[in-house]
Amino acid sequence: MSPLKPLKVAILLIIFAALVMVSTALFYSFYYVVDVREVGMKLMVAEFGGFDNNPVNLTFGAVSPGDSSERGLIIKNVYNMPVRVKIHLSGELAPFVDLKESDFVLQKYQNKTIRATAIAPVDYPVNRTLYGKVRVLFVRTW
Repeated sequence: MSPLKPLKVAILLIIFAALVMVSTALFYSFYYVVDVREVGMKLMVAEFGGFDNNPVNLTFGAVSPGDSSERGLIIKNVYNMPVRVKIHLSGELAPFVDLKESDFVLQKYQNKTIRATAIAPVDYPVNRTLYGKVRVLFVRTW
């Protein structure tokens, strides 16, 4: 057996493994995740309460330290198939927001309102704002 034969086999195996990984990633990115939506979150910690009626982002308005604010997040399935919805929160506001549901299935063209409650941290300075993101994944349900 020539000394180059094991090296050729190893290189072929590495190339094959790389092709499998790339094709799997492409499969899941095109066929598993249907859509991803992301919106901002905002909570102002203030001495007094107030509201913010922003139709684009999930805003909780102004809340006194230790108090809470609740908003509805409307999730719409615009697809002609059922989808699993997975909601992820991130940013400095994320630990202070409670979602009633974050993983569920919507039938085709079904809507659902998810209740989100933000609690202003007791020890957070007033007149400061916490920000975060809501990421909604729409995933096929095979």
